[in-house]
Amino acid sequence: LSIHSQLVAHSLPSIHPSIHPSIHAAMQPSSHAAIQPLISVCELQEQIVFALCTMDTTEDSVGPTPLAPQELAKLIDNCQAADVDERQASLRVITVIAENLGPQRTREELIPFLIATIDDEDECMHTLAEEGGKLVDFVGGPQFMYTVLPLLEQLSASEEGIVRKASAQKLAAVAEKMSPAHVEQYYVPLVFKLTSAHWYTLRSAACALYAPLYKAVADERKGEVITNYVALSTDTSAMVRRAAAESLGAMLDIVDPAVAESQLKQVFEGLAKDDQDSVRLLSVGTLPKLAKALDASNLQYILDHMKTASHDASWRVRYTLAECIVDLQQFLPPASELETALPIFSQLLEDSEADVRRCAASKVFDFCNQLPDPPAQTILEHIIPAVQKLTTDSSNLVRASLATVIMGISKLVGKKITIEHLLPLFLKLLKDEDSTVTLNVISRLNEVNEVIGLEDLSQAMLPAIYDLAANEQFRVRIAIIENIPVVSEQLGVEFFNDKLLQSCVTWLQDQIYAVRQSAIANLCRLTEIFGAKWCQTIVLPQLKTMGTSDAFIHRLTSLFALNSLIDCFDAQTLHDHVLPLVLQLTEDNIPNIRLNVAKSLGHISTKIGSLEPPARTALDALSGDQDPDVQYFAQRALAA
Repeated sequence: LSIHSQLVAHSLPSIHPSIHPSIHAAMQPSSHAAIQPLISVCELQEQIVFALCTMDTTEDSVGPTPLAPQELAKLIDNCQAADVDERQASLRVITVIAENLGPQRTREELIPFLIATIDDEDECMHTLAEEGGKLVDFVGGPQFMYTVLPLLEQLSASEEGIVRKASAQKLAAVAEKMSPAHVEQYYVPLVFKLTSAHWYTLRSAACALYAPLYKAVADERKGEVITNYVALSTDTSAMVRRAAAESLGAMLDIVDPAVAESQLKQVFEGLAKDDQDSVRLLSVGTLPKLAKALDASNLQYILDHMKTASHDASWRVRYTLAECIVDLQQFLPPASELETALPIFSQLLEDSEADVRRCAASKVFDFCNQLPDPPAQTILEHIIPAVQKLTTDSSNLVRASLATVIMGISKLVGKKITIEHLLPLFLKLLKDEDSTVTLNVISRLNEVNEVIGLEDLSQAMLPAIYDLAANEQFRVRIAIIENIPVVSEQLGVEFFNDKLLQSCVTWLQDQIYAVRQSAIANLCRLTEIFGAKWCQTIVLPQLKTMGTSDAFIHRLTSLFALNSLIDCFDAQTLHDHVLPLVLQLTEDNIPNIRLNVAKSLGHISTKIGSLEPPARTALDALSGDQDPDVQYFAQRALAA
């Protein structure tokens, strides 16, 4: 018999008879025969897998997850099914299969069977890599963990990068659990075999295994490990060199400074000069770890490579430098920060590629925050001129990225420079045509308020906020409304009542429904911030006025707002202050308003219990309304 046939045949008599109730009936021969015309194999498979996934596998559960013989055979059979979904479903529960087969049969039958099922379907191979690595817990203990290695080795040969990455991660995890003797006997030969393989995918997978291998082997073999890794970094295949560059950071984390100086420094040198930008950018990303691993005598070496990367012809390399330049700062002395890092960063802020400028803009505050004290004059002379250009950048993403961090600079430069040089930039971004930029500024106003104070901030910012509140684009108005609670919480209730309340009332009367709904939600959030008492004294009078407006849409909006605010009040406030506002619209000549009166009364009744005669009398009248919809909601409110 084939491995598959043996595995299925042997599984039938060996499983505990207790099974999941939801699939027991479907798998019984009699009931299965009765429903077979109505259920597909794939549907049956889905039922089994769902049942497996919902079984109790906590520490309190006793024994393995039990499967009936037919269920186990079905799962095993579908590991090589023609339908990809069926294969995926079975591969996702191979640990359950292994649990039921037992350690010996998992080692001797299941793993060879899984190796035989490997095909060119990337999704299935990725699932097998992810789940196959978990089999180490089902093979009988640490002394048998090596039996999983052949399966992961085969998966490492995949042409799909995500499969190789998953298998390499699982191989590394297995190595950490293996005994030193088994590492030497099984893992080391496996890694060296992959290293010398003809096919580049195997050599590429090997690169990710050298860091865990270096930690696992004895000291006398570490030199050989490093030598093989260095050879991979100069491989003829760019994919292998790229994999070596990806692994360089992990290697730098674990080697001692002498090895980093004598071996890995040369590896970095070669990768940084590679003709493929995909390799160079990965090497640049390891600069912070290289700077950490090397001693201070290599400072100029690090600075030279920073300069080289900043002038690289590939924008992706410059982008990577912008990403890691803040991490590099901590390894540079103050003089080097000012003489080298600062000009490089300023250059990145003015890069010809928008993505590089965007990344550098997002690092402005973090970079300035690490400059030597005092940073104010340095920022004024070198950073602010570049930032000023970014506020009018042609890319929305660059301006939005800058807007998330520029406000924080005010804390570093103080009140005078903020008012003279940064406030005009804040205002320019606040009036930006892209609402994302505007929102990013508004959400960080508290950082400026801490520096220049509420009075100066309000004088500078309020005109811009008023302009945005009346912007002809309704999406901009909605964006401002959604951020009003953030601003109000930062600036306080008195500032809101004096400066922003009228705008909020105006939004309730907007011509666009979505704006009015956002304004109502805004009132609810403000009530959470300022309290129900504030809402009672400030907001309810405004809604009362709207409830008597000649415009029916204003009366209807006041009802919507009252209905949304009901949950913010206690029963007494609802009875004394909210209920009268609702009842004043009971006899409105617009059916939709009377309908929402019934809804609101029903909502109030759920909060305060039974309604007293005025409210109940109103509902009785509405239940006999000539409009059937009004009748329906009034009767439902009475029933509640």
